[in-house]
Formats: sequence, structure tokens, C-alpha cells
Amino acid sequence: MMATDEAKQNELRSELLVLLDRVYEQKFYEPVAADKLCEQLSLSRQELEILITPFLVQGLVEKDAETLGGHFYLRLSAYGKEKYDEATGNDTNQSIRQSLLKTLAEEYEKNVHVIVSAEKMAAQLGVDRNRVCFNLLIMERHGMVSISGRVGAGHVPHHVSLTPEGKFAYDNPEPKVIFLSHAAVDEEIAKYLKQVIEGSFPETHVFVSTDPEDLPPGDLWFETILSELSSAHVLMVLATERGISRRWVWFETGAGWARGVKIIPCCAGKVRKGQLPPSFSKWQALNIDEEVDFRILLDILAKEYGSPSQPPDSSAVISNLTRLDVRAEERARVPAKAPYTDEMRAQVEKGLRKLTEGEKEAVRLLFIEGQLTDRRAIDIVREKGLLKDNPTYIFIRICAETGFVQRVWSRNESEDRVGYQGPWILNEHLKPLLEQFLFPRE
Repeated sequence: MMATDEAKQNELRSELLVLLDRVYEQKFYEPVAADKLCEQLSLSRQELEILITPFLVQGLVEKDAETLGGHFYLRLSAYGKEKYDEATGNDTNQSIRQSLLKTLAEEYEKNVHVIVSAEKMAAQLGVDRNRVCFNLLIMERHGMVSISGRVGAGHVPHHVSLTPEGKFAYDNPEPKVIFLSHAAVDEEIAKYLKQVIEGSFPETHVFVSTDPEDLPPGDLWFETILSELSSAHVLMVLATERGISRRWVWFETGAGWARGVKIIPCCAGKVRKGQLPPSFSKWQALNIDEEVDFRILLDILAKEYGSPSQPPDSSAVISNLTRLDVRAEERARVPAKAPYTDEMRAQVEKGLRKLTEGEKEAVRLLFIEGQLTDRRAIDIVREKGLLKDNPTYIFIRICAETGFVQRVWSRNESEDRVGYQGPWILNEHLKPLLEQFLFPRE
């Protein structure tokens, strides 16, 4: 079961992380016995060993006190705790680390050699000592603090001091990310909003996926988008008629919601805040092309990032948003030319020249039937008088010569004896161009 059911393995890994995190939040230095985990997850020790292999390789989980009899203990690593919080959208510990950094920086400014006890910081911040300690370990991973006087097998921090790297990080905080989800056709609106917001709130960075500065050519776009979503404090959804019809906007919004990011649907153009479909309608939306609601947006951002250093001219912003929405609507009405259309057209023309009239008819039949086996296609083409010989297969040659068609069934052992007997379908990538050639409009 464990080796073959990947979905079940992933489900069990998620349950395991929940169990380990629950212990870590209470007593991070206490490992959990493998036998106890096996009992809770209904696994054998062998199955548990297989389950945790990726976590051990990635450094998310630590394995302790393994005996010759196979007994061992597990706990999250500091790295594993940080990554688990990011994946589940838990920003509580991130806030604690910011408070710890501020406290240590204030002490550092008085005396660069000062050493502070973990107990003192826990009392000063009103935070559980366990949380203070494991967050200090996470900060140590990033070189921001130096820890001395560790206590016990779990390496509980006792004394801590700020490093120069930590002081530099405090003095030069990374910009707080606002993720702006939008349809590609609304690129100009998104870039304009980015300019307005960053100009008003210098400590923010508005991530716009269509801006080459945010997503340079050659970057891994999917990984970059997920990374920016995981670090975002606010997700603004540009809810135009074009935007809310795009699956990718739905995906980004859902990913932000799953991570606990504050979501603000920003309506513009024809779509109004009372007309949003579920699930966008679950969040309080704004008509950002109206002055009252645009000012409300500024107030919301001010609560997150402080008062704007240079408040924008609301009337000018509204005017520009209206103008850019009209331009986007005009662009949306013009069908975009697919990339590489000319090369694909040449490929289709070349392929069609290689086919006989009977083979072309077999391809046409796929538009009508959806899918066909070789035997069925040959029978129909023969009835039409387009076959001069008696072939066993017709689509295999079409596939090999042109790539117009593809098989539906995966390969099996019986093919070595009788050949492929299953259905064929059209290549979806080439289907629109094939339709133009095979079914020309008057």
C-alpha cells in the first residue's frame, strides 16, 4: 500500500506534520517516539520509515536516538517549523520573530555586546518561553542572532545576542509584499496601481506578474508566483469582467486564501462590488474606480503599512483607471494571435501534403466522431471509395508522419502481438489550424 498509493502517502505525511507541529508548539525540544506515531497513524515502523524519508532528506524533520532494535524519535527541525508555518499560512511566529528582532536591536543600540536571556524576552513580550526559544533558533538559522548557554538535549536557548547581520536586517527591512492578481489583458491597470501604491507606501512592494521587473524572462514563473503569494501580506484581486473570468486569477486567489492572506477584491469597469460571483463575494469588495472606495482602499493599506508618505491625487487616479479599463476592454475584443502560429501553419501544410486523400478523410472524421479506432476509420473511408488498398492501420502512419493524431490508450503488452487496437484523437494543439485547412469557410 505505502509504495503504490502516492495520494495516501501524502495524506499521511500531512497528518504526521500536524502531530509533530502540535508537540513542537508546546515543547519544541521534546521528540516523539516512533512507536507512538505508528499507533496514531496506524502504520508499521517500516511504513513510517518510508513515509519520513523525504522529510529527512529535505531537513524538515530530525531523527534521534535510533537503536539497534529500530526504535527512534522524531521532531520538527527549526527549518521544518519555519516551512510548515509558511505552507499553512501561520504568521504568528513570524510576528514574534519581528518583535524579538526589535527588542534585541534596541538593546544592541545601547551596547553592541549585550547578551539577553530568553526568559527576560519572554516576560517582556508576554510570549510563552517555548515560542520565544524555537523562534530564536529559526533566527539563528538566518544568522540574525547568536545563541549561548544552550540547555538540555533539545538545545533550549538560554542567552542570546544580536549579530551585525541581524542589526542590518532590522535597519533594512525587506519591503512588505502586496500581491496584485490580474488578467494579462489588464496589465496596464495592474502596473498603474503598482506605481500608485508603491509611491504612496514606500515600504511596500506590489508584485505584478506581467511586470518584467517582478518576473524577469527566464525565471521559473510558477515557483516565483507561489513564493510571492507565501510572503504576501495582502492580495488585491483586480476584479474586472476580464479578470474574474480567468482561471489563473481564481487559482491565485484560492492559493492566497489557503495561506491566510488578507484578500481585497478591487472592482473596476462593468463589474461592481455587489455583483461578484462566489467565492469572490465572500470578501468585502471595493469599487476602486470610485473616489470613496479608493480612499477606503488607502485607509486599509495604511492600517497595514502606516500612513502614506505621499497621498495620491484620488481624482487623477480614478480618471486614469477609467481610461485604462476602456483600453483593456478594447484589447480584449481583438483576438490575440497565438505564439508560433506561422510555424504551426507551415507544419500543418507540410503534413497535409504527405497524406493521401483517404488519410485526410480519416483526420476529418475525427472532427466529427471525436475518436476512432483504425478499424472503424478504415471501414468508413473505404465506403467513401477513398482507399485503393487494404491497410490494417491508418492512424499510425498519420501520427508518425504529421503528429496530427495521438492515441488514447497507454501501451500494454498485447500490442507486441496484435498491435494497437485502441482509439485515436486529434492533437488538440494543432486542431484549430487543421480545422481551417480541412473545413475552409466560404
